[in-house]
Amino acid sequence: MESRESVRAVPGKGLEGDRYLAGIGTFSPNSYKPDFELTLIEKEQIDAFALQSCLPFTSRHARRNIVRSAWI
Repeated sequence: MESRESVRAVPGKGLEGDRYLAGIGTFSPNSYKPDFELTLIEKEQIDAFALQSCLPFTSRHARRNIVRSAWI
């Protein structure tokens, strides 16, 4: 996993460079399904979870494809 400022989305496939686009991710389905292309989470939700749980939880721990600020 690596952090990037931008990525290229491949329509109907996922994110360029992602192991799931290549079909080799841990949870890659045997037959392709469009709901496996991309996962999103808001940074504010990660921060709220960390605050409520008192755990040192960060965006890297969430392991989602795209973490975004709700204010963008």
